[in-house]
Amino acid sequence: MIKVYGIPNCNTVKKAIDWLKQNKLDFEFHDYKKKGISKEKLQEWSKHFGWENILNKKGTTWAKLSEEEKDKRRVALDKKETELMRMRRMRISVKSFESIKIIGRGAFGEVC
Repeated sequence: MIKVYGIPNCNTVKKAIDWLKQNKLDFEFHDYKKKGISKEKLQEWSKHFGWENILNKKGTTWAKLSEEEKDKRRVALDKKETELMRMRRMRISVKSFESIKIIGRGAFGEVC
């Protein structure tokens, strides 16, 4: 089943729902205003699409913010996205590798 996330009065959401109904596809609507959205879901979307693509900058809420407040939000989101990328980055050490065969020993240890 398809899950549609949005707010009911959004024209894009209305068009998507109309299309799904016309094509007789089952869907579930998740209303942000009534149900909210989990931090994990936002992180998942941010990971796949980047926060710039999931933040609605065309809506009236964003438009009402001062430029200073918009900049603060952008900086905060950039910071969170950077932290998320760092958490996902894998750290590689000598212990990350499996020794197959020792071919020699040198000044810096064994050579495999």
